[in-house]
Amino acid sequence: MDTSDQAGDFDRKTFAKVRGAEKARKTVWILAVASALVMITPFTVGLLPWNLVIFVLPALVCTVSAKPFLKRGKDDLAGNVLRCNMVFGLLGLAICGLVLNS
Repeated sequence: MDTSDQAGDFDRKTFAKVRGAEKARKTVWILAVASALVMITPFTVGLLPWNLVIFVLPALVCTVSAKPFLKRGKDDLAGNVLRCNMVFGLLGLAICGLVLNS
């Protein structure tokens, strides 16, 4: 989410500009929680064993740690944390695949 340059988006209809920064932050939080739920879905349906969930825990922690930044309006920090979330999630699931296939 990028609300830091709303003034520069004067000729664009971004979500944050149309709906407001607070609704954009709430939407980001809902999508972050949804991504965390999707990330643990392979474990809950039995596709991956629960002992491998340790590899995706950093991504889940990043998801939870983004909430205070969103609540305070520190969008740039929340964006950085959520980017780390994406990287940790991809790495964690890739490591799970490598462990299962080795």
